[in-house]
Amino acid sequence: MTRRVSGNKRNPAKRDKTNKLKLSYKRKILYQDRSVEVVLISWPKGVMSNAHDHGQSMGVIQILDGKIIQEVYSKKTRRFLKRSFHNRGQIFFETPDIIHKMGNASNVKTAKTIHIYTPKLKMMVYADSQLKK
Repeated sequence: MTRRVSGNKRNPAKRDKTNKLKLSYKRKILYQDRSVEVVLISWPKGVMSNAHDHGQSMGVIQILDGKIIQEVYSKKTRRFLKRSFHNRGQIFFETPDIIHKMGNASNVKTAKTIHIYTPKLKMMVYADSQLKK
């Protein structure tokens, strides 16, 4: 299943008429069952996700191509914790106690990441005004 929906770089996620989240990146579910979800994401140059958590899911992400930026916030306090950059081949983890934003750190080329979540992903999106730098 591939989902490509539009947005823009300043406001990459919006809601459509059915209140479904619209994304400015391409998200393709490669595998899904009751306990795991594997997703391939293509990030156009300069695009960043909205702040979100992954519910109770644990996640592992590998950068397949490009350079990814990640900003991490505490889920409990909503305070900014760190900003990190990840290059091709690198792997990092997501835990249920964080909120984060991810995006393509390049303004030149598309980045690609593969994400594995367990249990199956349930996301909660946050407005920037709900976070504290």
